[in-house]
Amino acid sequence: MDVAAGRADYDTSGLGPGRRTRIRHCHILWRVVRSVAPIVATFIFAILYFCIMTGAGMLDPIIDRILHMAGASPTRIVLATAVLALLVHLDGSGPPSW
Repeated sequence: MDVAAGRADYDTSGLGPGRRTRIRHCHILWRVVRSVAPIVATFIFAILYFCIMTGAGMLDPIIDRILHMAGASPTRIVLATAVLALLVHLDGSGPPSW
């Protein structure tokens, strides 16, 4: 309660928060949206870009080369799987796991 002005920060009718409290909440919400928006835009761009690249087959030669280099060696297969997983996650499936 603002004692000096004799006003409360809440609506005394019981219908919810007063105008000043709602305005304060809007400012807080707007600050959060502004701080998160660049990150969201970057994730959307990465997902769209790498989905288009994968769909167009641009990464297929790299994946084929990695699998060919792995051969039949178990150690190479594990390393190739790790590299292949790294490349596959470039399509944007990583951001939701953050």
